[in-house]
Amino acid sequence: MQPDEKTLARLKPGCICKGIKLIRLIEAIENGADTYEKIARQTGIGGGPCKGKRCGQKVKELLQKKVNNPAASGQDIISELGNRKKRPR
Repeated sequence: MQPDEKTLARLKPGCICKGIKLIRLIEAIENGADTYEKIARQTGIGGGPCKGKRCGQKVKELLQKKVNNPAASGQDIISELGNRKKRPR
């Protein structure tokens, strides 16, 4: 049985330093946050030891997906993130 995408977003990290899950970032965007600063205020990201160096790119990607498709729901954004290719290590 495969977990649904919303469940995966609840498990995936949004900010590793502060333990904030991806779903919180998506919910902030759904609630009107349209800049990194607004998302940071709503979720607390960017306040950890790396000061947003790790999570900043993820937030930019989420915002870009919303800008490219303003009607996109959180579920659409989660689907898009799930379809991206992983970087080789």
